[in-house]
Amino acid sequence: MISLGSQREFFWDNYLIDTEKTTASHVVHRPVRRNIVKILDRPWEGDGCNYYNMVYDRKTRSYYLYYLAWEMLNPEGTQHTMADIHVCMMNSRDGLHWERPSLGLYEFAGSRDNNIVLMNSAFPGMISIDNFFVSMDENPDPVVPERFKATMAYWRREEDGSHYRALYSLVSEDGIHFRHLGVITEKGRFDSLNVLQWSPRTRLYHCYVRDFHHPADENGVLRDVAISEEHGLNEAVRDIRVLTSEDFIHWTEPQKLQFNDVEDHPLYTSCISLYPRNRNVMVGFPTRYVERKQWTENFDRLCGAEKRRQRSTIHPRYGLVTTDCVFMCSRDGLNWFRHDDAFIRPGPEHPLNWVYGDCYPAVGLIESPSDIPGADPEMSLLLFENHWSGLPAQIVRYSLRWDGFVSLHAGIRPQRIVTRTFTFEGSQLGINFETSARGWVRLSLRNMETGKEFHSGELFGNRIDRIVDFDGELVELRGIPVVMEIELCDADMYAFKFGD
Repeated sequence: MISLGSQREFFWDNYLIDTEKTTASHVVHRPVRRNIVKILDRPWEGDGCNYYNMVYDRKTRSYYLYYLAWEMLNPEGTQHTMADIHVCMMNSRDGLHWERPSLGLYEFAGSRDNNIVLMNSAFPGMISIDNFFVSMDENPDPVVPERFKATMAYWRREEDGSHYRALYSLVSEDGIHFRHLGVITEKGRFDSLNVLQWSPRTRLYHCYVRDFHHPADENGVLRDVAISEEHGLNEAVRDIRVLTSEDFIHWTEPQKLQFNDVEDHPLYTSCISLYPRNRNVMVGFPTRYVERKQWTENFDRLCGAEKRRQRSTIHPRYGLVTTDCVFMCSRDGLNWFRHDDAFIRPGPEHPLNWVYGDCYPAVGLIESPSDIPGADPEMSLLLFENHWSGLPAQIVRYSLRWDGFVSLHAGIRPQRIVTRTFTFEGSQLGINFETSARGWVRLSLRNMETGKEFHSGELFGNRIDRIVDFDGELVELRGIPVVMEIELCDADMYAFKFGD
């Protein structure tokens, strides 16, 4: 039996529902592109700004947005460069209007008037900074006291010409001055944003890293071949793995994420974070990496074909790869429910999209007001555009209703949702739902000890927290095993929460 207490619960997966009795179906909802938030046009930012991640500091009441800044291509467009990558930081009071603080930490072009947080010079022997991620440590009793915890991929070239690869841990008290703490792991590729979160549910630090595995053969057996450039790195499947730690010092071995029954598709960034309306649940927006095997006429028909062909001369995949984004959620950090209908698509074609690097959300979600006076606040995500273009990157805001990643949906033919048995605390129920003018939702709660049922009237509308009126006092059911049944017509159910 499930104990909900008074925390918000969602219909994003099958955790709470009786799948044999539920006839409503999952539908993935896509965020809407809104406005350009910032153009990254400073000389030290180059055209390759990416891997954005955001934290909120309750002490300063500010958001911090970290990102990499670099030149992706040489001036001739004939070489992909990864030298002189800088880590930069912007801050914001509302998560929508961003400023570059003048940090004075590192010199660029003879001046320290910039927002650079880290440069290569801070790490002797390192080829280049890459994949820098910052999280706010919410552990109430941390062994390592600094509030900001970070990860960074570290590469150096050995005397024999080989490369040493590791994932570093870093810490900071103010989110600006970071020190190297240690090595999280040497097992992994790390060539994507490696994400770190402390989970209040598991009371563990979870670190999500990039690696590869070979696809299964026709019998479902994974090929046991060392993955390297010589053995077809790009024929392997990019995957996500997780390590955990109790103290941010000692870490477990990486484990592949476990998914529901979905395809074994290459995944790039994981973009995993705690969900703000229930921090016991993790959400992720993994990039789906799609590498077509050869150039076809369709590539010629895509906007920006000339630049795509030019990138292909550097490496074929820079022209052949496109990316989008899917949604997944988890309660333990290892087992994930993933929807493979795209959460974010590249969108209408124009010369600068449908590229390798589209649909990478920043890690972190923002509450923002609706453009409609009196309407519910929205959830905002930040994405970047202009990748591979030679133009300054721009940060773009997308919006979605809170809890609105996935719903259980019914069309004009009524369907139902039946939950597993659970207990709750509180005296009222609020639901996140949406109907048409014709549509409706009805709810009932059944006391599994006595069989007594409480029923709602017909509900219609569109709110993220609508109080449901029943023909009985819900306080009578508090702490008692119940089953909830929901009938819905031309409607979507996203989430619910018991409380007072």
